[in-house]
Amino acid sequence: LELQPESKRYSSTLEKKKEKPVFLSQLTPASVASGETARLTVRVSGFPKPTVKWSSNCVIVADPDGSGFIRIQAVKQADSGLYTCKASNQLGEASCSAQLVVVKE
Repeated sequence: LELQPESKRYSSTLEKKKEKPVFLSQLTPASVASGETARLTVRVSGFPKPTVKWSSNCVIVADPDGSGFIRIQAVKQADSGLYTCKASNQLGEASCSAQLVVVKE
């Protein structure tokens, strides 16, 4: 009679703790000269991975890849305003906002 050790069973995926979105870095107010490039950046954590959406003065800002930044090239006065970033997943949502001011050179 030969004794065999019981085979160990391992999960092929690591269990990650589910977490609602949290901003690790938030938007900060910015002032940019007309014609320059503005870049607004956030860092978001959460699991499942949060969906990131941007808006400005209640208008959705184009952000094709859902990332934590937007770049506005050749800014003009009309780009001034309140920018909001909203991150959401099945567990909840978080948002942060900051003012972008475009100044004439």
